[in-house]
Parts: sequence; C-alpha cells; structure tokens
Amino acid sequence: MRSAERILARSVAVAVLALAPAGAAAQVSIGIGAQLLSLGGDDFRSADAGFGGEASVLFPVGKSLKMGGSVQYSSHDDAFLDNNIAVLGVFYAGRFVFRQAKDNVTPYIVGRGGWVRASSKVDVDFDGTDDDVSQTGFAFGGGGGVMITLSPTVSIDLGAIFHAVSFGDGKADGTTVPNTDASGTALQIRAGVSFKVGGVSR
Repeated sequence: MRSAERILARSVAVAVLALAPAGAAAQVSIGIGAQLLSLGGDDFRSADAGFGGEASVLFPVGKSLKMGGSVQYSSHDDAFLDNNIAVLGVFYAGRFVFRQAKDNVTPYIVGRGGWVRASSKVDVDFDGTDDDVSQTGFAFGGGGGVMITLSPTVSIDLGAIFHAVSFGDGKADGTTVPNTDASGTALQIRAGVSFKVGGVSR
C-alpha cells in the first residue's frame, strides 16, 4: 500500500473509531456480504458489471442514526484489456433507520462518500511485460435498503446505493499518464448479513 493510501486508510479508521464512545452502551453492527457493482458513463463503457464483497461496521449515534465505515472490492472484465480491473473502495457512511414497532422488516436510507482505486495489469509501453496501472479518486452517493430480522442479533441486509465517481489521471508503474482522468457512475447492489455485538440493543 502506497503512503497516500496508507494515510487515507488510517484517517477513515480514526474517524470510525471516534464514533465508538457515543455508541459504547449500544450494540455495534458488523456486516459482511456480496455485491454487484455496475459502472456507468462513457469513460466506463467498456467495463462490465463485476462481483465482489463488502465489510462494514456501524456505531449507533442516536435512536435511529448509525455511522461508521465500509470497505468493498469487486473485479470487472473490460473489452479493451486482457486482465480484469480490480475496484477497491473505502467509505465513511451514515444510515438512518425507520424503526417499526412490530414488523421484522426495517427500511433504511444511507449516504456515504470515500476513496476509490481501480487497478489492472496493462502492457502500456508494448515491451511484452504487463505494467501495474491504477487510478485513484473519490465517490459519493446515496440509497437505501431493508434489514430483515432473523434473531435479536442477526439480520439479513439488502440494499442498493447509486454513486457519482471521479478518478484522477492514471499511473503506470508509478508514472503519471496525462489526460487519463475518468468520471461516471457506479450502482452497487448488495446482500449480506449483519451481526450486533456487545452492549445492549437499541
């Protein structure tokens, strides 16, 4: 991991952990799941939708509000490349839960923003050896979903988030390639399991 990526990852971790005291007496939600990520826009037209996974942690900061972070990864075929494109995202998120008195299906809305990285292996200089090519940028978006309660501590989590995505110029083996910035959209459809740990239920 390069120094800039390391600094960003630490910043997100600090921001997430800073929320812990507010939710220390309540249960923290830890989620894992699968995702389908579909990229849109002219700059991403050659990239297919890709499958991957996501992990998240959310701290209660109020009766209906949770905040925390997530990390996601997906792999995408590209019509112009021999190798897949790997997309990594690190996000800071807020989730508002619409609590139901008796129903075990709880809807929610979510907003988030964070850092994204796309990388692949490409023979940029045509020397017969693949080069490490990557682009980094930012994404932000919003969406919603539902939590389906299975037990007091386990729920199914289904949701979708639509993002705006912007990448800076790409780098090939650490050297910037001018005029390769890209922007577009990304739709994430996800299904996973959420576990409540520690504290007491809110």
